[in-house]
Amino acid sequence: MPWKAESVMDQRVEFVLRAREGEEALAVLCRDYGISRPTGYLWLQRYYEVQSVSGLAEHSRRPLHSPQRTAAEVETAVLALRDKTAWGGPKIAQALARKGVAVAPATAQRILKRHGRVVPPRVQKTKLRFAREQCNELAQMDFKGDYPLCRGRCYPLSLLDDCSRYLHGLWPLSRPHEALGNKTPGEVYQAVNLRPYQEQPREWEYSGGIIKRLNPQGQLYYRQQTYFVSEALASERVRVDELDGKLLVTFRHLTVREINLRTGESTAVLLAAKPRE
Repeated sequence: MPWKAESVMDQRVEFVLRAREGEEALAVLCRDYGISRPTGYLWLQRYYEVQSVSGLAEHSRRPLHSPQRTAAEVETAVLALRDKTAWGGPKIAQALARKGVAVAPATAQRILKRHGRVVPPRVQKTKLRFAREQCNELAQMDFKGDYPLCRGRCYPLSLLDDCSRYLHGLWPLSRPHEALGNKTPGEVYQAVNLRPYQEQPREWEYSGGIIKRLNPQGQLYYRQQTYFVSEALASERVRVDELDGKLLVTFRHLTVREINLRTGESTAVLLAAKPRE
């Protein structure tokens, strides 16, 4: 059974924290998180193997073996012919077929791309400027491409002096939309649900754990010891959880550090998180 869709990585960290406390049966925990017991045992095993929450990250799903992959001798033949003739995949496949080497044109082209033999062509940009010598001799009017609004799309029209590049004007133009009852976005739009700018927003509210404030150097003071967390989080409030001799440091919705209390080693983990109850 799968984990819940929201904040999967944080659920795994929370699952390990609760499992290590030993106050709840594993079967109960698995039901709480909507997973099977084999899945629960899997993530506990991965944590125990590396003794770090980094082991809870998703592993690559790439197969260890690819039975359908092109044989090495075929790839070598494709690349050798490419280096000799500079041909593309289809022509190389046709030439190799005459020698008794079977390879599909698309496969040959993928081999070339995989080994860096296909390079996008360079576009030579013109250095000639179509500019007037005096201001206001000519102005350019141009649509700058459309972009989406909350409802409908906007088509900006610019008027630019062809000598100085001075912008005389930029106007948002809108065609009526059938989805709006043939009204323009400007006729429908209302300035509602806008939140005022907060120069000093409220402090982030954490649930559970120990709340600490980092020092101006981005360090955490914990049990008469100082540990580095992040310079970017200098003087910010963080949540601290202790697990198997390690500290998990969470800033808002992101677990950012794992600190080994025995060695003092501080490792970035960057796991998406949500406030844990």
